[in-house]
Amino acid sequence: MNLRTLLLTLFIALGNITYAQKTAKDTDFALAFNDYCASLTDSLYTYGTAWGEAFGGAYESSNFSKLTPHSNKISAFIERSQKELIKRKVNPDMDDLKVAVLDFLAFEKAMIHDAFKPFEKFNDKTSDETIKTQLDFLTEKSAQEEKALNAVREQQEKLARLYNFTIEEVYNEE
Repeated sequence: MNLRTLLLTLFIALGNITYAQKTAKDTDFALAFNDYCASLTDSLYTYGTAWGEAFGGAYESSNFSKLTPHSNKISAFIERSQKELIKRKVNPDMDDLKVAVLDFLAFEKAMIHDAFKPFEKFNDKTSDETIKTQLDFLTEKSAQEEKALNAVREQQEKLARLYNFTIEEVYNEE
């Protein structure tokens, strides 16, 4: 093998190694996108908790209209987040996380419409059976929510492995 062939082979090999490695800038970009996605799910958790607290007062007083500002705030947040995320430019290897978060937002949007909003029509004349039926439906949707959120977590972990960063473990105490 002559020197020219050796140098060309070495150049190609090093070029491929360099290409496969993620730069600090790439990692920072991926980490920032991951943090953005996490902030969306964290915000939804906060909004949902506030709705739940308002539900307690609405149930006790039979004034379910108190829930309207909370569900409207959640709906507006979801709409805004979906638009922002759709416009957001990411690397092709981040698309799976983007789609998972968009799917989660779509799930949450449907949950607000189907499981939260119906309570707002209730009043002191609404039967306990009707309220219980809607509560059961809300509980069922809430159980499905974990599956949608786990899909997001799986994509976050995949991205973290690809870009070599660590995802902080957060546990909610209940």
